[in-house]
Amino acid sequence: MELEGLTGIPWLASNAFAYPALESLHIAGIALLVGNLVLLELRVWGLAPELPLRPLARLSLRLALSGFAVLLLSGGLMFAANPGDMLANRAFVVKMALIALGGLNAALFHARGGLDHPDRFARGQTVLSLGGAMVRGHHLRPLDRLPIGGFAMHKRNFIAGGLVLVLRPAFAHHGWSSFDQTRPLYVEGQAAKVAWRNPHAEIELEVASDLKLPADLAGRALPAQSAPVDGPALLKTAALPTRKDRRWHIELAPIARMESWKVPEIRPGETVAILGFTFPGEKGEAVLRAEYLFAGGKIYGLRSAPA
Repeated sequence: MELEGLTGIPWLASNAFAYPALESLHIAGIALLVGNLVLLELRVWGLAPELPLRPLARLSLRLALSGFAVLLLSGGLMFAANPGDMLANRAFVVKMALIALGGLNAALFHARGGLDHPDRFARGQTVLSLGGAMVRGHHLRPLDRLPIGGFAMHKRNFIAGGLVLVLRPAFAHHGWSSFDQTRPLYVEGQAAKVAWRNPHAEIELEVASDLKLPADLAGRALPAQSAPVDGPALLKTAALPTRKDRRWHIELAPIARMESWKVPEIRPGETVAILGFTFPGEKGEAVLRAEYLFAGGKIYGLRSAPA
């Protein structure tokens, strides 16, 4: 069920600047929270014993709580942009549960006097606290389709997420590293469903049953963009997917970038083509990160802004 109409601020989902500003604020909150927790927890582990633990804890915890307040504010507003999508995402629900467990862990740490008696149990709690803080601040959306260890994270599933988030920060929001960029794929079809909103526009593409590479694909003139992308090489090595899924989930670009390219909002039923990348070995769900969008007789480079 979609709840955007009940939030009172649905414009956050489609505004080109408000949502990115909230993401920047969220990152600042992460730095404030995690940075001060690391400082305090290193002291609990015995580093810099000349620093009085109690005064340091008072300062660090105040700053960490300030960072958490920033995360709560920015995260709450981002949640308000797409509440239905968030609540349907099990990764998000698990993340909220981990935050609650992190709060209980902190309460137990202080209740048993962890600052006065930094024993092994207290030190173990600090490790859990830091891991929880990293999970709190991490954006989960890109991970809900990520293939890990030979199987795929389903669109709405979250498996061993805390460990993945701590150990694999490369899968951060809007990253390209989880996609196989050595094998560009070409798909074409009708847009069955369109979500023109932040954090990036998305299309559910109904792929044509007679999909084939256009004869002129390798010779198409590509627009210049600010990122160093070897577009002609990608066009020459483009291939069709080996998997036979009729529907692909296409991840485009943030709304601000779409506007910088002056991409008209795509409507359901329109025919578009995409050159992009999927997961290594085409494992996991049928997800394609768009490098180039072919729509309305024009070509748009989506990795960066126009040059």
